[in-house]
Amino acid sequence: GATFICWYGCLVWPDRRSMMGRLLRSGWPLAVTILGVTLWRLAYYGDPVPNTFYEKSALDAYWSAGAVYIGLLFARYPALVVIVMFGVLLSLSRRVGNVLSVRRRALGFTLTGCVFLAYVAHSGGDFMFARRAIPAIPLLLLGAQPVLVLLAEGRRTFTGRALRSAGLCVLLIGMAIPLPVFSWWADAEGRIGHVAHERSIYPDSAMAIREAQGRALAEVLEGVESTLLLEGGMCILAYYSGLPSLIEGAGLTDRYIARQPLSERGRVGHERRVPESYLRDRGVSFIVLRTQNRP
Repeated sequence: GATFICWYGCLVWPDRRSMMGRLLRSGWPLAVTILGVTLWRLAYYGDPVPNTFYEKSALDAYWSAGAVYIGLLFARYPALVVIVMFGVLLSLSRRVGNVLSVRRRALGFTLTGCVFLAYVAHSGGDFMFARRAIPAIPLLLLGAQPVLVLLAEGRRTFTGRALRSAGLCVLLIGMAIPLPVFSWWADAEGRIGHVAHERSIYPDSAMAIREAQGRALAEVLEGVESTLLLEGGMCILAYYSGLPSLIEGAGLTDRYIARQPLSERGRVGHERRVPESYLRDRGVSFIVLRTQNRP
């Protein structure tokens, strides 16, 4: 995110001769913030990036899964395609964006949002629909903002205002009402490829069950020194148990597991396996499974 902010700043300043001076004057608070956060991460976590950076193999290309992930975003919200087109139009067309600074801002916002989406696609997206793409949405909207304002203002004639207002209403409705792509294309487990809709995977009823199970587990193991391994999907139970020594099997919260090599690609964030030697070293006493039919 910080890299994109700096890159965007280089695009928007119209006077490039004074750009470095402006960067030095206005960029130092950002630099100090980034440095402070990085030092805190190194002191607390021992690493400048989050654990999920390694667990989700952020630098490894996984375009096939990423294309499905980003494609579902635009399929569910097709108005976003129009938003991106507006941003590109504004940045390239002098007729629409006749002020150079406005065109550069549109270019900066639109390109930054698209580059972020490309990064998400490169790393394979995520297991849960759209959540990794959320930072790009306001950037794309800001890139298209002047065009949206033109639509809202309309022409002086009644016909021109009616047409532009109708187009704006259709666009806003398209953003507000998503298409039910998961009802159309999801498999029996509620997924499209490796992507799931979070509300269908974790409904309120399932959350209540996991909460009750976690609290019951805490009562059973109260005063017992033990380490538990939890299968994927059981993190809600782990949270409500409040137990002090837990291992999340996919490695989302475990530094050692997150850095294990991948044998094959699958669901992003759920691809790694726990080495048996690690379980012995940690002294795992119990394994909490999602189902009862496993040995």
